[in-house]
Amino acid sequence: MGFSSALIGSAMAFDFQMFHEIAPTLKGSDLSKTMETALLRQNIYTEYLEEVVCYSKKEESANGYEAQRINWLRSQYSSTIFALKKLPITLLKGKWDYALKLFQWLMPSRFLLIALITLCAIGITLLDWTLSFKWYILLAIIGITFLLALPEGEVNKRFRKSYMGTSYFSFYIYI
Repeated sequence: MGFSSALIGSAMAFDFQMFHEIAPTLKGSDLSKTMETALLRQNIYTEYLEEVVCYSKKEESANGYEAQRINWLRSQYSSTIFALKKLPITLLKGKWDYALKLFQWLMPSRFLLIALITLCAIGITLLDWTLSFKWYILLAIIGITFLLALPEGEVNKRFRKSYMGTSYFSFYIYI
C-alpha cells in the first residue's frame, strides 16, 4: 500500500551507520515505537522482508510474560497520549506515513479491545440486560475473527490451556 511497516521490537535489521546516528537520541521505554517515530520524522521508509528468517526468544515463565504484558500496556498508554498530541499537526503537514502510524497507535491492542468489550458487556448487562446482547455478539465475532486468523493446526491442547490462562490473566489485571 506504500506505507511503512511496523517495528515490533524483535527481528529488526537496520543500516549500521543510520542506527548509530539515531540510537543515542532515542528516549522512552518502548524502543521499537521510539525508533519508528525517529525514522518517520526523517521520512525513512521501513519495509517488511518476508524472505528473511529470524529467530527470537520468547518469555517462557508466566511471571516474565506478565511483566512483559504490563510493559506493553504502559507503552500502549504512552503512545496513545503521544499520538493524540501529534496527529492533528502531522495531518496538517501532510506527512501521511507518520499520520497512519499515529492513527494505528490510537487503536486499542487486541488484548485491550477484548477486555473493553467484555467490560462493556458486563456493565450493560448489569444496567439493562436487554441492551447487552449486541455486546456479547460483538465479543463472539471478535473471538471468531481471532480464531480464524490462526494458522491451520494451531488449535490444540496447548492453545486451549493458554487461551484459558489469557482469559484468567485479563480478568486478574482489571480487578
